[in-house]
Amino acid sequence: MPPNLMTDMLLNRVYPIVIAQYQRDDFGVGGEHMLHWALVVLWNKEDPFEGHAYQAIDRHYSDGRGVIWKQHDIDIVLNNTVKCLGAIQIGEVKARKFKDLHGLIVGYPTVPKAHVPGWNCRDWVLEVVELLREKGCIYESVYPAPVAAMGTKAAQPHLLQYLRTVSVQTAVNRRYDRLAAPAVYWV
Repeated sequence: MPPNLMTDMLLNRVYPIVIAQYQRDDFGVGGEHMLHWALVVLWNKEDPFEGHAYQAIDRHYSDGRGVIWKQHDIDIVLNNTVKCLGAIQIGEVKARKFKDLHGLIVGYPTVPKAHVPGWNCRDWVLEVVELLREKGCIYESVYPAPVAAMGTKAAQPHLLQYLRTVSVQTAVNRRYDRLAAPAVYWV
């Protein structure tokens, strides 16, 4: 939860909503279409980027259960791992509405959609983004409704153009400082 939620509510502060991308063992810069995505509500736009992350994680079992998806939400600092390859701001939420937004997101199931082949964490994030659009939290300029209407798989390339840029910038920054903050595309 935000460290100063009551103060932030009184001051009518706004929290940025970003999609953060994370390197996988086999994929990094240049393989953005395969990276792990998390939806993150940041408490500010300054380094260190602290906030609350929401993500769908798959667990693979060999005992007959197969693949089980679970939601994981946790307070994070984007800078605490070199696996974070940047983020793009897609919206914002007023501090006074954060608890409602939190409840909405944690209540959204991580159930693969049968009509979406290869459903994964990126699809889940975009499904949640659509819920947030209904609440007026998503920037139309970054993720327009007509793009979203194409479906999660078809819409991902639209966001990947931004995510590729921030992953390259993050990699460049980390050539000189391995612990450099991930690049963020701010709107």
